[in-house]
Amino acid sequence: MGFPHVVVFVPGIAGSRLVTPAGPIWTGSPATLARSAAGARRLALSGDGRAAEPGVTADGVLLGAGVLPGLAGVDFYGRCLRELTSSLGLEPGRNLITFPYDWRLDNRVNAGLLARQAPGWLADWRATGGPDHARLVFVAHSMGGLVARHAIEVQGLRDLTAGVVTIGTPHRGAPKALRALTGGLPVLRLFPGLLEQLRRMPSVHQLLPVFPFLTRPDRYARLTDPEVVHGLDAGLVRDGAAFLREIETAARANAGEAGPLAHAIVGVDQDTARLLHLPDGGGPASLAVTAAGVRDPRGDGTVPEGSAYPIEWDGARSATWVAGRHLSLPGMRVVLDQLTGWLSAIAEPRRLAAFRDVHRAGFPLSLDAPEAVPAGAPVEFAVTAPRAGLWSIEVLVEAVDGPVEVRVVDPPGGLVILPDGLPEGLHRIRVRTAHAPEQELSDLLPAVPAET
Repeated sequence: MGFPHVVVFVPGIAGSRLVTPAGPIWTGSPATLARSAAGARRLALSGDGRAAEPGVTADGVLLGAGVLPGLAGVDFYGRCLRELTSSLGLEPGRNLITFPYDWRLDNRVNAGLLARQAPGWLADWRATGGPDHARLVFVAHSMGGLVARHAIEVQGLRDLTAGVVTIGTPHRGAPKALRALTGGLPVLRLFPGLLEQLRRMPSVHQLLPVFPFLTRPDRYARLTDPEVVHGLDAGLVRDGAAFLREIETAARANAGEAGPLAHAIVGVDQDTARLLHLPDGGGPASLAVTAAGVRDPRGDGTVPEGSAYPIEWDGARSATWVAGRHLSLPGMRVVLDQLTGWLSAIAEPRRLAAFRDVHRAGFPLSLDAPEAVPAGAPVEFAVTAPRAGLWSIEVLVEAVDGPVEVRVVDPPGGLVILPDGLPEGLHRIRVRTAHAPEQELSDLLPAVPAET
């Protein structure tokens, strides 16, 4: 017998292609944004993001390598979907459903659409050969986990759901979202006009942290504290926090009912911004200097480890720690092994006990690279492994779908320097050790035209 349930895959922000009758407005291509301000204007919302935009269709989940708008390169979802299909015997369009959505909008809009469509997918599966006991199982990356959980806990899908696994989801928000919205990410200088568009998107505000993360002389503050002047749209900031709290409140209220087992795949070992400094009156948010430095290795480079657990959890419960970068997590071999194992346990519940704790999978490595660089400019990034000097580190830099451009073995001090930079395009950095070559760490680095 094949996999009994319907698996619904929900991508993260910018992971869906957006089209209009006049043509695509988002394909994930670096050229969409890097050439001129007109690229950013194509992403502009015509309304306030509280309802679907007439004429805009999300017509597919992105599969190959691409970029997030103004943030970083990303390995999209082709490898993950292929693995789910082959390892579990899923049938695309029948019991493997992808849910593309307009990721610029309020996540409630997309959660509502998911809540309306998913029962029909389940009914179709049961009516065409699936078992009567079949239910929904959600697999979601990054912001997609917030869409899925709002649909499950708030908008009525809980009774039809057997489980949900989130991969690098910022359940409590991510400080990097504030850096993006305040212009604090240096990479935004390479994308003219994009900051204005990001500030109009409700979804980006729903990624802002709800935990204390702003440094003050005597404490840490939340963005919504009355004395914090952030310079952003106050209504969007408050509503972003309210959205996350809606999931928390509903999930706690539902906890006594028979419901889905949540499992979190959490990226760790990467330097991740946990605390930020925000100038009085607003302005670009920057990394805060503390006694431990400016970053925290407990995270995936974007989402701090503590934020990657469902918001109603009091701590880590059912989670897998993986040394991985946020935007590459869904395609990592070790993540795919954990994901297919968890889904198999959902189909055979007696195996679920193995996933009801916290464990580490894979070998710890870290990579700290810029989100994007100007083409031809010098590039530096750092790689580390535990017990340095014992296991050899190999670093490969290659054009996406192209040959290896640079190979470095055991870089001194873990620092890789490319004095001649990289040609324009999308490049993949791969890090592995002789101890565990199959468990490589990777990230994508866009090199964009220097004149932008």
